[in-house]
Amino acid sequence: MVCPRCVEAVEDGLRRHGLEWDSVELGRVKLRREPEHDSLEDFSRYISSKGFELIQERGNALVSDIKSSLIRYLESIENGEDYGKISDWLSSSLHKNYSYLSDSFSKSSGQTIESYFIKLRVERAKELLESDELSIGEVAHRLGYSSSQHFSAQFSGTTGAAPGKWRKNPGNRKSLDSI
Repeated sequence: MVCPRCVEAVEDGLRRHGLEWDSVELGRVKLRREPEHDSLEDFSRYISSKGFELIQERGNALVSDIKSSLIRYLESIENGEDYGKISDWLSSSLHKNYSYLSDSFSKSSGQTIESYFIKLRVERAKELLESDELSIGEVAHRLGYSSSQHFSAQFSGTTGAAPGKWRKNPGNRKSLDSI
């Protein structure tokens, strides 16, 4: 969940299925009490129909927390906020040792945190390139790349096309929360 409409959709599902909650945040719902199995199954089917997935396993929940935190980190970069290295951001926001987070993420998702973050940045770059409002250099700067060349190399390596070529003939794009 990365937008207010997503939060509203999940809250609507919770209400419909009689589940009481304390909070609904990016990628996480805190229920007031353990739900009955049937209610949880019904809720899971409902949110699946809305394009969401219910994750209950602890390892998968941690991966989901890391992904949500990385989306927020990317948003902070775009807003010009400097929070330092990804490892510091994750450790601080999730209150866990980065080595533990990195190992857990790699084992559960089959990719490193860094490779996942590159995918996030490239998908966001696709959105920005598609809108055609910013130059390639401005997209690179907005997403925190050290140079346009570094951005172009990473974009090309991930998509197989240079940013300018992709802009002229956009390919597939994914929403950030589906990566």
